[in-house]
Amino acid sequence: MDIHKIIFAVDDNPMYLGFWKFISKWTKERLGVTPVLFHITEFDSEFYEDEYGLIKKFKALPNFTTSLQCRMVRMWGTRFFMNEYCMMGDIDMMMVDKEYFFRNLDEYPEESLVIYSSDAYDKRRPECINEYAQDRYPICYNLAKGQVYDKLLDRSEEHTSEL
Repeated sequence: MDIHKIIFAVDDNPMYLGFWKFISKWTKERLGVTPVLFHITEFDSEFYEDEYGLIKKFKALPNFTTSLQCRMVRMWGTRFFMNEYCMMGDIDMMMVDKEYFFRNLDEYPEESLVIYSSDAYDKRRPECINEYAQDRYPICYNLAKGQVYDKLLDRSEEHTSEL
């Protein structure tokens, strides 16, 4: 197992849009991984390359907030990379410790989903009490092949045709 792509998402919010230049450079040069940006905006585009990574724009859906679309498109977008290992990133969070993210990846079977921060919503932590009705896992820092996400999210034709 390896990390081929780290997927980020952003809408047109200027507080987050400006992070791409820095985070893409960091991801490419320091982590040695191709960064991917899914940009929720006013129009669609094909993938194109910028200085450090890949960008694809999606026209915002009218019935959902763009912030929710940014969270969901990171997992949905793994369908473009079915045979590559994709990790969800967060555009305003630095992945500083390369060794932490790459350590022991060879120990996981090819069809695994690796969740790096499984205790992020641990109900035993005081700040999480009464905050959530059930255990949760964050969207960022999950790693699997696109085809594994495909199975987990059940993106079969019968389920996606209604969208």
